[in-house]
Amino acid sequence: MREAKYDVNDEILRPYFPLPQVMEGLFELVNKLFGIQVEAADGMTPVWNKDVRFFKISKDGKPQSYFYYDPYSRPEEKRGGAWMDEVVGRSKVLAPEGSEVRLPIAHMVCNQSPPIGDSPSLMTFREVETLFHEFGHALQHMLTQQEEGLVAGIRGVEWDAVELPSQFMENWCYHKRTLLGFAKHYQTGEPLPDELYEKIVAAKNYRSGTMMMRQLHFACTDLGLHSDYDPGVHGSIYDFENTIAEKTMILKPLPTDR
Repeated sequence: MREAKYDVNDEILRPYFPLPQVMEGLFELVNKLFGIQVEAADGMTPVWNKDVRFFKISKDGKPQSYFYYDPYSRPEEKRGGAWMDEVVGRSKVLAPEGSEVRLPIAHMVCNQSPPIGDSPSLMTFREVETLFHEFGHALQHMLTQQEEGLVAGIRGVEWDAVELPSQFMENWCYHKRTLLGFAKHYQTGEPLPDELYEKIVAAKNYRSGTMMMRQLHFACTDLGLHSDYDPGVHGSIYDFENTIAEKTMILKPLPTDR
């Protein structure tokens, strides 16, 4: 339906988003926003797979943090999805000998298609969004100046604010000058045509109302289970959830949806 409505699909867009080019565009963006430099530091530390990269973030010539990036799908040993987490947090108490503070290290994990032959990994636009999203989380961890480890970086963030930095970074994927700065055909160097950019923007909010209702369903279920749920009155938790679904879902949940 999305393709039929907006006349755009992943295979049309992939050639404009080779991973190395997208990474370069992302690093240029954070340099403009935060005055930081991101550079490869491969070989500085052991990695768990040959495709894992290691990077250093510096500001004013001084190291600020480091991160691992594991980009490709490996179904035999790696779960699906994408996530960011800490390896170590910034901490004055745990500073190595001779250092004033322990610098934070993050890891980012994605599951996009690996390179094929001589071609680089070509990303879907959703994968580009995901990379920017996870890097937003990583930046919150890596750029913290808080030296008390228990509240540094991504620790101690209120749940209703935890997605703020990731959404902030993700939105840059729709900023025309930013996107067209790195969205170039991997073979010809041709920039993403304005027509395709306009279609990407037009499709941005496709089914966003449905997604909002999905989140409301989760929220109402969670709040209800912790405030109103009584097994003697409401039956099983699945019966209780189905009652909530009558108000929050257009289609009734499948019996196997548990």
